[in-house]
Amino acid sequence: MASDSPFVYDVYGLTLMSDIRLILPEVRSGIYGEDELVRIESVGSEAMPSVSDEDFDPDPWFHQRILSGGALYLCWRSWFDLIVSADGAKVLCRNLSDRPLEFFDAYLTNFSVSAALIQRGEESLHATAVDIGGRAIGLLGACGAGKSTLASFLRVRGGEIVTDDMLRLTIDGDAVLAHPGPHRLKLFEAAAKLFLPEATISGRWSPIGDKFIYDLDDRMKTRSTSRLAALYYLQAPERQDDDAVLLERLSGVDLFRTIGASTMINALDRPGRAEHHFRFVNGFANRLPVFRLTYPRKFDVFDEVAEKILASAPA
Repeated sequence: MASDSPFVYDVYGLTLMSDIRLILPEVRSGIYGEDELVRIESVGSEAMPSVSDEDFDPDPWFHQRILSGGALYLCWRSWFDLIVSADGAKVLCRNLSDRPLEFFDAYLTNFSVSAALIQRGEESLHATAVDIGGRAIGLLGACGAGKSTLASFLRVRGGEIVTDDMLRLTIDGDAVLAHPGPHRLKLFEAAAKLFLPEATISGRWSPIGDKFIYDLDDRMKTRSTSRLAALYYLQAPERQDDDAVLLERLSGVDLFRTIGASTMINALDRPGRAEHHFRFVNGFANRLPVFRLTYPRKFDVFDEVAEKILASAPA
C-alpha cells in the first residue's frame, strides 16, 4: 500500500524512506543521515521503460540493463521492476502483478538495497549471518545450499540471527562489521518445524518455490552491528552416500574466487564495478578466514557441523 507520508526504516546500516509499507524496523527518532539514505518510491508505467518478451531472452524470468545516465534497470517478469539511480540514492518501483507490492517485501528489500549499494561503489554478499556469543559468522553458498537452515539450527544452539540472504559488511580498522538485516529467516516448512516452532509466517519468500518467511522475536527492534569472525562456504559432498563433515580453510585463488562469486547481483556488468569488486574481495580476504564446509544435507549432522564452526571461528 502506498502512503502520502513516507515510512522510514532502519536496516543494513542504512535508512530506507519508502511510500511502500515494509516489514522492517522503523526509525523512531526522526534523525538519520542523508549519506545513508535510500528512497524507494512506487510509480506507474509512465516512469519506467517498456519491457517485452524479447528483453528476457535467453533468461525467462529476470532482465537487467544500464540506462543512459548510469541508472540501473532490473525487471522480474510478472512481478515488479526497479530503476536505481546512478548515485544509488533513489529506487523507483513498478508493480507488474495483480498483488500489492508488499507481497514482494523480502525480495524487493534485498534487491533494492543491494543494487543501490552497487551504484554507490559498494558490494554486499549473498549470505546469512549468525552472531554466536559476540562473534558473527557468515554462511555463503549457492541458492539452496542450506544457509538459512543451518542458521536456524545455530539459533537453537544459542546464536542470534544477524541477517538472512543478504549481508552488508563494512570495515572499521581491522574489524569487519556485519550489519543487521530484517529479523527473519526464509525456510522450507520441514526445517521450520524442527528449529523455529515458535516463529510466525509473514509471507512467502517469492511467488514461486516453497520457502516461507518466518519472523523472529521482535521484528521491529533496531539491532546493532556484529563483528564478523569468519566466512563459511557451504557445499554438499560429491557423493550422496558420503556422510563426512569436512572443513578446509581457503587460500589463494580459491579464496578470491569464493568471495567474488558470493556477491549480490553478480551478473551485472556496470562500468567501474570490476574495480570496486576487486577492492571488496581483497579487503575481506586479508581480514577474514574463509572456510569450505562440506557436509551431507541431513539434520543429524548439524551438531558436528556446529562444533566445527565454533572451533574454527576466531574469538
